[in-house]
Parts: sequence; structure tokens; C-alpha cells
Amino acid sequence: MSKYLHVVAALITKDNYILIAQRPESKYNGAWEFPGGKIESPESPEIALKRELKEELNISANIGAHFMDSILTISPVKTLILSTYFAKTNDIPHALEHQEIKWVLVDELLNYPLLKADVPVAKKLIRTKKADA
Repeated sequence: MSKYLHVVAALITKDNYILIAQRPESKYNGAWEFPGGKIESPESPEIALKRELKEELNISANIGAHFMDSILTISPVKTLILSTYFAKTNDIPHALEHQEIKWVLVDELLNYPLLKADVPVAKKLIRTKKADA
């Protein structure tokens, strides 16, 4: 029986740019990701995402439409479900838990070494050009 780890990530967009965050070298070799984190019981995905964005980037965000889920089998007994949502903020994000944060063109997302679960999200964003939604 597989154990599910449900996490959320924000697609914070501005014009045709999207915010990505780099993990510390000690975690995931400095890979890039869409900011977010684990859902704590009994939080909804949207509430968890608002909390994580405040903790990681010190921003208040309006969580918008669900974009997609990315499912990654980590091991025979562990599966990661990444739920992504569009988000908007008027605050300036700060890298509190990441090595670096960066606004990148949606078309250039795959130029960064993204975490495995984030890759299908980036590919769909590029395909659909929904970064300004």
C-alpha cells in the first residue's frame, strides 16, 4: 500500500514571468521549484499554500485557480502529489528558506534544473501559455 505525500505549489505570475525558487545545495542539489510546501492536517490546499508562501517568501497571496496535479512515484511505497495553483501578490517576495528566487520567462523554465514533480507543470505552462492567467 502506497503512502501519499500531498504538497502544493504556487504559480506566481507577473506579465509573462513566473517566480521560481532554488533549494539550498544541501537539499535536492540546489534544484529549482515553484514555491510551496506540505499540506498540514486539516488544511485545505489553498490554506496550506497561503501559509507556505508567508513562511517561505514573506508574502500574502491570493490563491486562484487550480492548474494541475503532478504525480511522482518516489518509491514502491511512497507517492508525491503536487497540486499547483495560480497565485497573485502585491508583496515583494524574499528568499527566507531558499537559496535564491528568480522571475523567469515561462518559455525559459526548462533551462533551470527543476525538481522532477515540477517538470510536467512547467511543460504544461509553456504549452498553454497560461502564465498570464
